[in-house]
Amino acid sequence: MLEANFEMEKFIRGLCHYISEVDRKRPYKKGIIPKLYFAPNERNYFVKNNPRLYKKTRKDLNPFFKRVTKLDSVDNMIFVIICVLFLLVTVGGVVLYLEYESILFIIAILIVDIICFFSLFTISMNRRLQIAGEIYDHDIKKVVQELLDYGKELFKEKELNPKYFPIELKHEDYEGVIYESDGKNYNGYVILDE
Repeated sequence: MLEANFEMEKFIRGLCHYISEVDRKRPYKKGIIPKLYFAPNERNYFVKNNPRLYKKTRKDLNPFFKRVTKLDSVDNMIFVIICVLFLLVTVGGVVLYLEYESILFIIAILIVDIICFFSLFTISMNRRLQIAGEIYDHDIKKVVQELLDYGKELFKEKELNPKYFPIELKHEDYEGVIYESDGKNYNGYVILDE
């Protein structure tokens, strides 16, 4: 019996992680800088044990994901800037290497190129996430609300106390949730109807 409770708690914590992940796709006051989810084990456990719900939410969010992958003129400009910076740094580093014959210049080339690439890539990705989040805000909110309602039914069915399962949220506009703010985020707790 203890094992079953442990598995159910792991499942519910995974649901909470997944709700947080989807909620962060909506734009919020401080812009979009998404928390990097390196697939926590509990989230994966939820996805693996409820593939039907996961597939449904992914299908509902499909227009959002398609918009995120759509490049526009600003993204093309960022790509050109990346190429130009890469070329300038590489040429400058090779010239210095040939003049001073020090391997440190090759290492410096790699470091600067990597930093430039990831900085501009992050700017481009965050910009596309912000745009897609603004366009599909209502749809994302609807998916999060469905997940919260699913969680509410699960808490009732398994007779678990939602106070032990906070959900990290960036928004406080969902129904059936009590919010506690920590300054940057909200800890949401599902309200069970008596």
